[in-house]
Amino acid sequence: MSEALLKRLQKLAGADALASGRFETGNASHVDRAAAALLERFYRENDTAAFELLVEISQPLLGEAARQITRDIGLAIAPGELVAEYFSRLFVDLRQPSPKLESLVAAATASMKEEATRRVRTLARRIRPIEETVAGEPVGASQDLTADQRLAGRFAALVSMCFHGLDEADRRLLLALELDRLSYAEIGERYGIYQDEVANQVRRARGRLAARIAAVFAALQPEEEGGP
Repeated sequence: MSEALLKRLQKLAGADALASGRFETGNASHVDRAAAALLERFYRENDTAAFELLVEISQPLLGEAARQITRDIGLAIAPGELVAEYFSRLFVDLRQPSPKLESLVAAATASMKEEATRRVRTLARRIRPIEETVAGEPVGASQDLTADQRLAGRFAALVSMCFHGLDEADRRLLLALELDRLSYAEIGERYGIYQDEVANQVRRARGRLAARIAAVFAALQPEEEGGP
């Protein structure tokens, strides 16, 4: 770690928060120890610099934890959204006495997993009329968008809802293939699937996603007026 970061930690967290004067952002015990001191200082003195440093030193571990959670649960969002959501709640926590965390890494991971699960359930709910949603935002919030942009936003929202309505196993496979760009061999190793079967499972998952999307589009088609 840089000398500048170490000095900032010593100033804001105190020497006792460092393990023998050392600190590694990839070491959970080091992060937990310093984070506890920084969080206590933030709540005690309303010192935003302490909170900013808390976010900085924990970002590497929490970012990786969030990435793993999105892959395990099959949530198609940027992992950083889970990290930001957790820190937002921590920042505005007004409970008295102020909460103390023995392990920020463990608490954040558990919270992000709960939030990810909640988001999957929300996204998988019955699709609302497509006119109500533009990329997840109410119509009227995007009046400056072109017609093409609004259409693209509606389609993205629809696909996201259909994707999160798939089974967890399907979502994980598609994320591993399309986002992580893993080979079939790597996917098989990650999820314990015979390599020869991975292609079949991916094909079926894609088929189920396509069928969901097609069904929604069919449902959105205006009914034809009956003849005389």
